[in-house]
Amino acid sequence: MLDVIKEYIAKEELIVPGDHILVGVSGGPDSVALLTLLQQLSGPLEFDLTACHVDHGLRSEAREEAEFVERYAKSLDVPCVTKHFDAAAYAAKQKRSVEEASRDFRYGFYDETAGVIGANKVALAHHKDDLCETVLFRMSRGTGLAGMEGIPVKRPLGPYGFVDVIRPLLCVTKEEILAYLESAGIAYCIDASNASTIYARNKIRAEVMPALKEVNEKAVDHIAELASTAGEYWRLAERFADELSRDALQEIPKEEGYGVQGICLLLAPMKEADPCVLRHLVYRVLTEVAGCKRDWEDKHVNQVIALTEKETGKRVDLPYQVVALKRRDAIWVMKREQYEAWSCKRQETRVE
Repeated sequence: MLDVIKEYIAKEELIVPGDHILVGVSGGPDSVALLTLLQQLSGPLEFDLTACHVDHGLRSEAREEAEFVERYAKSLDVPCVTKHFDAAAYAAKQKRSVEEASRDFRYGFYDETAGVIGANKVALAHHKDDLCETVLFRMSRGTGLAGMEGIPVKRPLGPYGFVDVIRPLLCVTKEEILAYLESAGIAYCIDASNASTIYARNKIRAEVMPALKEVNEKAVDHIAELASTAGEYWRLAERFADELSRDALQEIPKEEGYGVQGICLLLAPMKEADPCVLRHLVYRVLTEVAGCKRDWEDKHVNQVIALTEKETGKRVDLPYQVVALKRRDAIWVMKREQYEAWSCKRQETRVE
C-alpha cells in the first residue's frame, strides 16, 4: 500500500519537499490509514505533518473519537488540532441541512487552521469507492462533465487559493484500505450512522455499489476511469470556453443596467457557439454569480440557453437566488437582489 500511494503522489505531483500538510482525521478507517501512510512518507518525501479532527457533537461517541484521534496522532509523534462545535445548532442557524453545513464548517476550519500553522495543503481520505459513489449520486440527480469527474485529486481550498486540498487515497479502494489496516493491526473507529440508508449516499454505498460489483467485480475501477476521462474532456471544454468568453461575456451595461452587478451573455456569439462549449460557459457564469458550484444541474444550464429564443423580458429563477433575464441582445445573469434593484429603478425611470 505504501509504495502504491507514494507512486500516486509522485504521478499527480501532490507533495513536494518542504510542504506542511494538514490531515483531516475523523478516526474512521480511511483517515486513520491516510494519517499512518503520510506519517511514514513524511521523512522520505521531506514534508511536515499535522493532524486535524473536527468533533461535530452529533453522536454520543464523538468525544471518544476525538480522544482516539489525539492519542493515535501522539503515538505517531504528529501534532493534532481538535475543534468541538455544535453542528446541529450551526445548521439550524444557517437554515441548511446538518450534512451540508457541517461540511462547509469543516472545510472552513481546515482553511483557517492551515493559515494559523502555516500548512499549504490539506490531505483528505477520499478513496476510489468514494469517487464512484459521488459519480453515481450526481448522475442520479442530473449532472454534466463537471459532475462526472467526481472528486478531484487536487483543488484549491478557499477563495484565495493559498491552500490546496489533496487526496492521496483516490488510487485505492475501500477494500484495500481495510486490508492494509488489518494486516498492520491498526485500530480505528466505526461511525454507525454510515450504515443508515436514510441518506442517499449511504444508500448508494450499501445497496447500489454491491449490486454493481456483482455485475462486474471491476465496476469501481471502470467508473473511476470514466470519471478521469470526463475530467480530461472537462478541462478541454474549459479551454474552448475561455476563447468563447472573450467574445460572449461582458459586464451588464451601466447605463441600461442602472449600475447593477452581474454578467452579460451576448446573444450573437451564443448562437454561433458550439453547443457543448456554450453549455460549459453558461455553467461557469452561473457558478461564478452564485459563488458556489454545488447543486447546479444540466436543467439549469438549459433554462438559461432556452432564453435565447424567448422574447425580451422573460426570466428564469435559479438556485442560490440567481436570476437570468432576457434582454434585446443579451442575457443578464445576476443575483435576485440586483435584479430587483434594476427592476425598481427601471420602473421609476418609466414613471418619470
